[in-house]
Amino acid sequence: GVVSLGVTRNKRDVDVDPASGDWVRLWVEPGFSRITEVGGLSTDTSILGSNLFLKGNVEVRKYWSPGQKPRFQDLDAPRRVIAARVRYGHINGKVPFFEQYFAGGSETIRGYAEDRFWGKQTLVSTLEYRHPIQKSFNGVLFADYGSAWGGYGTVNSYTQSDVLRMHLGYGVGLSFKTPMGPIRLDFGFDDRGKSRAHFLIGTSF
Repeated sequence: GVVSLGVTRNKRDVDVDPASGDWVRLWVEPGFSRITEVGGLSTDTSILGSNLFLKGNVEVRKYWSPGQKPRFQDLDAPRRVIAARVRYGHINGKVPFFEQYFAGGSETIRGYAEDRFWGKQTLVSTLEYRHPIQKSFNGVLFADYGSAWGGYGTVNSYTQSDVLRMHLGYGVGLSFKTPMGPIRLDFGFDDRGKSRAHFLIGTSF
């Protein structure tokens, strides 16, 4: 089991679709695990048994609308926005496979399969330019750069790393505003030029 304790500072103009301000969160997740088998993922039997662990995390998000006045009244007005995010996490202790950090896919590094990378540490950064096409949807240019490392070994063809090896994802997308909330469709490329489409309900951040 895991519990989460943290503090958040939110200075964004609008939470759902911010155009200016920043958002910062620091949180820790103490937990307890009882590992009875490793399922062929590792030959290190020292991870078996009952273990305490601690996950420490920090995430920073920042938004700019260059050359545009702050939106104090019409909060839904289309805006050109530059958005940036950096997230870091570190685990102390022994954790089961599913409690590791995962990177890759629609919410971390686009252009890669979901949860392509995993480990006891993660560092993920994103830079986006969001350009209004109509009031109801935006075109997006994005670049994601990050990884997860230092965890369990290879699963199927998904090789992993014990040290930091960053991976680049980049591409274009469309963001639609609907009565049920934003919808994103992103078309990303990995660092080998292979492409992948990602569908996301909600904003990327």
